Amino acid sequence: PPPTSPENPTLPPYGPGTMVPLCDGERDFLPGTQVLLAAPTSQTTNVGKIWIFDQWDLGNGKTGGQNTLWTVPDDWSPQTLTARFVPGLRASFVTLPTGLKLKIDGRDNWQYLNFEWGIGHTHTVEAPAEQLDARGRRYRFVSWSNGGPAAQEVTVAEDPVTPNSFRMVATYQLLGQLN
Repeated sequence: PPPTSPENPTLPPYGPGTMVPLCDGERDFLPGTQVLLAAPTSQTTNVGKIWIFDQWDLGNGKTGGQNTLWTVPDDWSPQTLTARFVPGLRASFVTLPTGLKLKIDGRDNWQYLNFEWGIGHTHTVEAPAEQLDARGRRYRFVSWSNGGPAAQEVTVAEDPVTPNSFRMVATYQLLGQLN
């Protein structure tokens, strides 16, 4: 701390080496600095409303996605960056019989087929034409509960019957085996 004097026996509220707090959400960066912008993918309010990260608004009509690398302008002007969120819901996928694999957004190794997705966002879902279960029985894809093809893009919409949820079921048929 700086030395005190008889004229000023107390230290100022923010002495040297003390971080002066900025307004909530404000940060100082040097011009030319690159900053990685990220936000929580989903957040739930205290009343259970889900909000899903949508995009970064970088100003001047520019946007960015999750983990956008932004360069601080050289003109020292104040910048406003806004993380935009959209209302979300819980999406789930089921196979009949249970335990078969589905490909969601290009992956078929999800531990669980339950997601939090933004209303209006588009995702890809795919049910393999044929697959084996854990016991080696072969199954053939029959249909999705929405009547769509085995591989399709779905735009998330809230179900009026079960609010705050989105559910699709892939039905499979057991094939006969000859030993």
